[in-house]
Amino acid sequence: MIETFPKQSWAKALKGFFQTAIHLRNRYHRKEVMTFSGYMRRVFQLESELDDLLSQPVHNQAARNLKERFLTHRDQLLVFLHGPDVPPTNNESEPSVTNQSNPP
Repeated sequence: MIETFPKQSWAKALKGFFQTAIHLRNRYHRKEVMTFSGYMRRVFQLESELDDLLSQPVHNQAARNLKERFLTHRDQLLVFLHGPDVPPTNNESEPSVTNQSNPP
């Protein structure tokens, strides 16, 4: 969506938000210097930042559609921060799905 609407600051902010959240998760799981309480404090801050982003107005239909999907699934967007076995993206699962749908 950012590529389609390069001036869409909401989409840029959302992309940056998820990059920050994924980076936090990766740092914590690599056992970099961070206590569990410090990690959880940052997770709760990110939860609040996401709610702020989702409350902002958007100015085109594509952004409204994305925002509506995110609001519908809000409770599932940051599961990867709370569950250590939940990957932040589906990149790891896509090859296995492709391989299953295209057997040799």
